Amino acid sequence: QWLRMTPTRLRRMNGLSSNWKIRMGKKIRLSFSRVSKSIFIQKRIDYHKKIERAFFSKFMVSHVKRHRLKRGENLWTLLVQIYKVPIWLFRRYNMGKKTRRIVVGDELVIPVVQRR
Repeated sequence: QWLRMTPTRLRRMNGLSSNWKIRMGKKIRLSFSRVSKSIFIQKRIDYHKKIERAFFSKFMVSHVKRHRLKRGENLWTLLVQIYKVPIWLFRRYNMGKKTRRIVVGDELVIPVVQRR
């Protein structure tokens, strides 16, 4: 939508099937033939700010917890199922850590949230 192109065209540009789902960290090719890169980036920033505002209108970070990743754990399960923290908030508290490179033994800072 931000590029003013259909998902079908975007999938075709990237050689992807119609049932393909975007994975976190997956790079895809974009076309800026209908919208400038700067407008696209601004729309993306505005979208993410809106998500953050909606989140912080309902929740607040009460404290942080340090968690050493153990064998058998993965970041997705830890954030979504156990701590119920969005990945963007986790990234804010773990600047410099590449989410795809987190391994067993890494110490993570988990923001603990509570309802307002």
